[in-house]
Amino acid sequence: MEVKELAMERFSKLLDMAHMTFPKDPEMARRYVEIALNIAEKVNLRPPPEEKLRICKRCFTPMIPGVTGRIRVRPEHGSKLVITCLECGHVRRIPLSKGKG
Repeated sequence: MEVKELAMERFSKLLDMAHMTFPKDPEMARRYVEIALNIAEKVNLRPPPEEKLRICKRCFTPMIPGVTGRIRVRPEHGSKLVITCLECGHVRRIPLSKGKG
């Protein structure tokens, strides 16, 4: 197994563990996220965008919709996906392109 494949597998597994652990132990969940990001950094791995959306960039909290994060679609000036961390208040705005079909 290649190093980047193994790192990606562990990255995903740690994020899953963080999401499962958060209700019982938020600090442990944040630690899992930090470890996952460290693993990705050491092997120069770029996590897929859908994995990055599962983490708050500022406080490393796993983003669980309705619990630790709020997700809204804003139509003004072209549609945007607005993700707000309910732990630290960090806001991410992601432009949504007009898809075909």
